[in-house]
Amino acid sequence: MVYTYYAIKYIYYNEINFPIKNYYLVSAFYILIIAMLFYFIEKFLAFVRVQPKTLTSDKILMDTPISFFGKNKNELIETSIKNLICIQSMGHYLKFYLKSEINDTVEIQTIRNSINNIKEETENFKSLFRCHRSYIINLDEIINIEGNSQKALIELKMIKDKIPISRGSYKFLKGISMQFVKKN
Repeated sequence: MVYTYYAIKYIYYNEINFPIKNYYLVSAFYILIIAMLFYFIEKFLAFVRVQPKTLTSDKILMDTPISFFGKNKNELIETSIKNLICIQSMGHYLKFYLKSEINDTVEIQTIRNSINNIKEETENFKSLFRCHRSYIINLDEIINIEGNSQKALIELKMIKDKIPISRGSYKFLKGISMQFVKKN
């Protein structure tokens, strides 16, 4: 913006032959317009970078077993992506909400690990998405998204509690929510 100010000052003193009233006010206005232009261009580019991934879930990947290891000895959770509802971080522990294959109940298993480590393991799966700093959800389990970008909540199929959505994840989830509501 400083360069813009000096460019306007140079043009005014060297090339403009007629006086401009309120030169500093007009200069500040132009600098403000240019700054707003840069701001909106940056916001647009950030929006383009966060476009939804392709959500065609391969049946092979959904049925492939995945293992999550804990930091303590003998902590292991083996499941498939289709049976994983969500992962909740609670301090140094993770709660895995899993569909029981025997009946229609939710099984909760806990291990000691961080959600950042689990996020690295689940990046290859298109249907797993980190919607909040404490939650990774299975996008195939979404029933409804309610609220706005200030306070939004996700309703999942087999879980009574609603899961919060971070402001950054709201646009992505709202954009794809119609695909999942229609599919389910």
